[in-house]
Amino acid sequence: MLNEKIYTVSFEILHGQWKQVIESYAFYLTRSRQNAEDISQEVFIKLWMKWSWLCEIDERALQHYIYVTVKNLAVSRGKRIMVERKYIKYFKAAASETYWHDEMLLSDGIKVYSAAVNSLPPKERTIYKLYTIDCNRCRIAALVGSSEHTVKNQIRSASKTVRTSLNRNFDLNIGKDGRRKICRCFLN
Repeated sequence: MLNEKIYTVSFEILHGQWKQVIESYAFYLTRSRQNAEDISQEVFIKLWMKWSWLCEIDERALQHYIYVTVKNLAVSRGKRIMVERKYIKYFKAAASETYWHDEMLLSDGIKVYSAAVNSLPPKERTIYKLYTIDCNRCRIAALVGSSEHTVKNQIRSASKTVRTSLNRNFDLNIGKDGRRKICRCFLN
């Protein structure tokens, strides 16, 4: 326990003497205040992890160890930043081509879907909206005061109207089962 206290006090003195020197050297290498502070913290963590044998070496060797550690951390951080920039650039290029188009289609699809639902007759619209929020036919029939068979027919009619509207506006060719129909002429 006494030896740990000696190391801690010595380490605190080293930290006080070298913190500004390490940050200045790291800033010189990276040209970034944030990177310099991060590298400084990493250097002191490495020093602390190896302090049991570093405290016994002479001052010149310790100074050399610190400078080499700062340089190695700056180089590895620079490589990591270059790789990150490359992937960010690639992702932005891919995202700008793909996702923007997908978002626009989704936005347009929601507008067409909403317009199709709003074009339904009032009672059919109410039944269809209840059906889309997962109410069962029995519950919908009780809420609107109709028979289950009437609710079933109105759900079928409303679904067909909405599906037809989406097919017409987006050339989706969606069938009753929700899958796309394939034109027979393309299969031959």
